[in-house]
Amino acid sequence: VRFRGDAVGQALDVERAERLRLGRENKELQVRLDQCKVTIETLEKQLEEEKQNAQVAASQRGAATESELAMQLECCHTEVEFVRR
Repeated sequence: VRFRGDAVGQALDVERAERLRLGRENKELQVRLDQCKVTIETLEKQLEEEKQNAQVAASQRGAATESELAMQLECCHTEVEFVRR
């Protein structure tokens, strides 16, 4: 009977130690998860900023292209007028 009691006590000690280890591991994983969430939020903000920067750059390139086209059109008109004379 005593041997069985010792075995049960040891099993309980092993179970308690495992539960404590898993509890610590769970806390560590929760901390890592929280850190990952913060990192993801930061990266999402950076991505939005870069998207906005890309849109601004694209619109500025578009404006430059428009002015270039306007100048080409003006040159064509001048050339047509010259050829007509």
